[in-house]
Amino acid sequence: PFSPRELIARCAALLRRVDRATQIAKNLENERTMTFGNLVINPRQRIVTIDNEEVHFTPTEFDLLATLARKPHAVFKREKLLEKVWDWPDASGTRTVDSHIKSLRHKIGSSWIRTVHGIGYAFEPVISEN
Repeated sequence: PFSPRELIARCAALLRRVDRATQIAKNLENERTMTFGNLVINPRQRIVTIDNEEVHFTPTEFDLLATLARKPHAVFKREKLLEKVWDWPDASGTRTVDSHIKSLRHKIGSSWIRTVHGIGYAFEPVISEN
């Protein structure tokens, strides 16, 4: 059983996620498919394929990958990723980004995401976007 305060916090978090998902869906309506060699990211359908095989991603993993892939080679600070992907504007000191990056690397391969120590991460496509 949850305390009233915890229940309210959980409901507020759920409502934030629903609002975020609605906004993301609206923003992706006109977004084009990103192709990086054998890695294809389809934002409208929220599908990632490698060698024409669909790879399952959680919604957060997908959003993180798409955010990085929209600006190849650009270094994103952890705080910026927390703001863009998790909608946590003042977050710091959390390892959430790191654990999600680890999961992405496990699914797509470690060579796609470069760690910039002490700063953040960059998407490093092996083959440039078509």
